Order: sequence, then structure tokens, then C-alpha cells
Amino acid sequence: MWSSVSVTFLSLALVASCQASFLMTVMPYKVEMGITENVTILCSYWGQSSFSSLEKISMIRILHQRDAEPFTVVAEVRDNENTAHAVSLDSSVAVKGHIGTVAGSRIELTWPLATSSVFGRYRCDVIGFDSSQDVITEKSPIINITETAVTATDVLELVIKERQDLQNYCDAKVLASENKFAALLNNLKAEQAAETNIIEAGLKAEIAELRADVARLMDTGVLQYWPEGTFALLSPQTGCPNNVGAIWAVGFRKFHTESTDRNYDQVTTNSHLKTPILERVGTNNFMYQHFCVSSTLSPGAAWPRGSYCINRKGDHCPSGFDTGSISWNEERTGSAATTTGVLPDGVFAAASSKLFYCCRNDSSTNDAIYLPKARPFYLYRFQGACQQVAGMKVTPEFMQFDTDTTNTDAYDNDYHPDGHINDVRIELCYYEERI
Repeated sequence: MWSSVSVTFLSLALVASCQASFLMTVMPYKVEMGITENVTILCSYWGQSSFSSLEKISMIRILHQRDAEPFTVVAEVRDNENTAHAVSLDSSVAVKGHIGTVAGSRIELTWPLATSSVFGRYRCDVIGFDSSQDVITEKSPIINITETAVTATDVLELVIKERQDLQNYCDAKVLASENKFAALLNNLKAEQAAETNIIEAGLKAEIAELRADVARLMDTGVLQYWPEGTFALLSPQTGCPNNVGAIWAVGFRKFHTESTDRNYDQVTTNSHLKTPILERVGTNNFMYQHFCVSSTLSPGAAWPRGSYCINRKGDHCPSGFDTGSISWNEERTGSAATTTGVLPDGVFAAASSKLFYCCRNDSSTNDAIYLPKARPFYLYRFQGACQQVAGMKVTPEFMQFDTDTTNTDAYDNDYHPDGHINDVRIELCYYEERI
């Protein structure tokens, strides 16, 4: 029979095939509910940090799975907070963590006395940037904490699961260690010859599937999570973009534009903006801006470096952005501007509007950034050109609001989308998946 200590040993042994990686460990090795004290689960880096692709770590998370349920985040530490906190754990569980160098970053959980909540499968996700400032996610191998002994067959299944998780960021090196796994399988063949052939065949199929998963992850970026923080984007005609980690709220501002003289409202021909955009009711002219608002903190990594703007939400910008605003006057005669739903930060009156933005210019627009590409989306152009996004086709567009003839349109500072005031023109960048 194999005790639960074997699971931890296998996780540690796998590091040899990759030289170094983030691993989960558990102490003490044997855990009994209601008896074992100070059960500690630790995620830290093992081996030489020079082998890691991570240049900077933004977040470390521990995820837990029970039975057939999906993995859920139970604790995390972020670099902008640097204090670990529980997400869904008993209040008795102590959480500690720190983000610094790769070798010095860690997060750990400690149960003063083992309860049923300690058992299950655990994984550690480490999110950060590589040397090219692209966002990457490294996942540790899975460990399993159980009270019951496991058979040789169970160990083989655990080996397969260990390889599946390690495959996400160590594919080539894991494949290079085939001989080590073959030796393990051969040692167990004597006891379970009939089962081994089935396991080996299944292992090859799983490896092929994992290679395809890795290719999809590399192509789509950070698991379809939008970056961290609260923010808003203009809504395209297809609706709000895909966001695994948060729920979009929607709303719009109906601007009352010049209606007593000739009106110069304009948008790009064949615009992809959500409709209605331009509207005339009687003698009054209106323009709409529809928004997708992420009001709850997205679990994604930090926003990538580049040159672009988004709408501000929550009175401050995500890390790396500077805030600015555009103010413009609307039709004063019979002012009929309205707002509906959830909007980004702004000041909205009957005859004037002020919208706040978050802008950055800390990398070339030609250096493609990774954002979720499952659905189209808009960014604002900043400093002269549209930011390139990996796997996406970008189309320049614009909106122009014919403000009141006696307007006092104004920029608050330099951190606003490209365009001009008097009348207000805003330059947009529309992104759709490249076919």
C-alpha cells in the first residue's frame, strides 16, 4: 500500500525533469481529521530561479478541488498588496504569503487542527510577466491530501494527473523525462500487468490532448481573463467581450448634440459600435455611447504595457495607467441628455458631460499585447496609433460629437484618447479575431 506521503514525493520528484518550478508541498505527510495539528500547505519555488520564464510575479493563488467539483480559489497574494488573504476558507485557517523575487515568492495555508476542509486536490497558479513583458501563467503539479491509503493503481493515476498539470509550462522537459516515468511504470507492471497497458495507452492520448491545450493557451493569452481592476469599454455591436472572471454591467449615455444649427455628428462608415449611435427626434439630435462596465475586480493579471486608453471605473485607474478626462457641452436649448444603466466614472448633467479615462504609453504599439479574443472589443487610441493585440485584426474608427455653439469643451490633462475638442472627436480602435 502507498500512504499519502507518496503524493507529495511524486510532486517533488517531478522537479528534476524541469530543473525548477513552483511546487505544492504539505506537512506533515500523514493527515488525520481531528488529530493532526498544524497542517501546512505551501506553494514555493524549487530549484534554480534562472530556469523560470517569470521576470516579475503579479499574483500567486492556491486553488482547491473536492470530488468532481471545479477548482476554486481559496487564497491569494498580489504584488500591489503583498499581504496574503483567504478567499473562501474557514476563519481558523492562517494564510501567509509574499511576492518578491521568483525564488523568494510564496504562499502558505495552515490548519491548527485538521478538519474535513483540508482534504482534496490542490494546485498553485503563478501569474506574471516574462522578459518580453508578455503575461504568462505557470501552474504547479496537483497534490492530493487524503486520509485513506491508495493502491498502486491510484498512484499511477496520480502520476498521470501530475504530468497533466506540469505539462502546461514544462512540456518539452516532461517529454524528455519519458524514461523516468517508464521506469516507474515498469516497477509496477509486476503487480498490475493487465492495467498497465491501458494506462500507458491513455497516457499517450492525454499528452496529445495537453499539447493541443498548451497551444490554445499560448494563442489566447491569460485563460480568457480580462486584466485586473475595475474599468469600462465601449460596447461593439456584438455585445460585451468575453470575460471568464467577472460579469459585465451595461449602460449608455444619450448625448444631446447641436440641434439649433447645422449638426456635424459623425461616426466611421460601417462603424461596429453598438446601435443606436446617431438619432434624430423631431428637431433634436442625439449621439449614444454604450458601455460594458466591469464593476467587480477581475481576477486577471496586471494590464499589459502598451499605448492605449480605457474608461475609468471606481475612482481610480488600474496599476500602470494615468487618469484624465474630457468635458464637453451639449445642446442648451431644451436639454434632453439622459443616462441609463451602469456607466464609467463621469459627471453627467442635462447639458454637459465629463468622462474619465485611464491611459498609458509605456511600450510601442507594435509590440502586440495579449487580451481575450473570444469576442470583438474597443480600446481608445492614444499617442498616434492603435495598439496591436495578438491574434486580433484592428480597425481605426472614430466618433465626433457636434457640441453646443457656445461650448467650453476641455481636456483635463494629456491623459485622454486621441482626437480634438470643439467639436469633440474621439479616435477608437476596433478589434476582432484575425481569421
